[in-house]
Amino acid sequence: MVGKPQILSKGQEEHVVRILRNKLLAWVLIGFTILAGLTGASLLGIMKRTEAKMEELVSKQFEEPRIQEVVRTVAAERADVLMQEQIKPEVAKFKSEVADQLQELQALVDRTRELEKEIAAAAELARPPSLNLTGREVEQVDAGYRITLQFTPSKNVPLGQIVFAVALPDESAAKIVDFWPASGSTFASGGDSKKIEENGKQARLVYSLIGVGAPRVALTVSEKTEFVVHGNYLDEPLGLKID
Repeated sequence: MVGKPQILSKGQEEHVVRILRNKLLAWVLIGFTILAGLTGASLLGIMKRTEAKMEELVSKQFEEPRIQEVVRTVAAERADVLMQEQIKPEVAKFKSEVADQLQELQALVDRTRELEKEIAAAAELARPPSLNLTGREVEQVDAGYRITLQFTPSKNVPLGQIVFAVALPDESAAKIVDFWPASGSTFASGGDSKKIEENGKQARLVYSLIGVGAPRVALTVSEKTEFVVHGNYLDEPLGLKID
């Protein structure tokens, strides 16, 4: 606190004494010579007594608030010099090292993202194709109503054997009359490709497209009704209605 006497350490006092000694060396030596000649005293004795007196005066001066304020100012300036010469270079070195590590980490993150994309692409290639219903047409025919379902595959690859199954609600008055690939389709089938249950509530169709293409199937029912379509390439059953 400013104004409160403060005792310096022995090392601080010795440092100040050395500074004053260098500043006053010239005139002190001259004074000693003159004083020795006048008094006949030894030069060494005079120097010791003068040095002791000087240390006493310095100690008392450092108790003065004005001197203490000067010491604090010098200490603060010296601390700033130490900051500039020692601490700041270390801080700059630390920041540089951190920046390098962050750059390496970002490179690792970018590579990980690339690997994730490659894995996702490989998984997509390995995933079997699926069918999405992209169109439907309903027309009235002699036997009742025919709905043509247009499916689009998720991949432009041969689908192999395609299986569709249709089910009508038990409470429906309608019955399945026919279930077959729509006209214009190029496909291969066998003797048991189509099967319609005797109650007319369920039907199954198994066939294969020739080459790559989009399946189209036609379901004929006796009356307007709801129905559900299952398939080996459908992600989930489709609930549809003829109205």
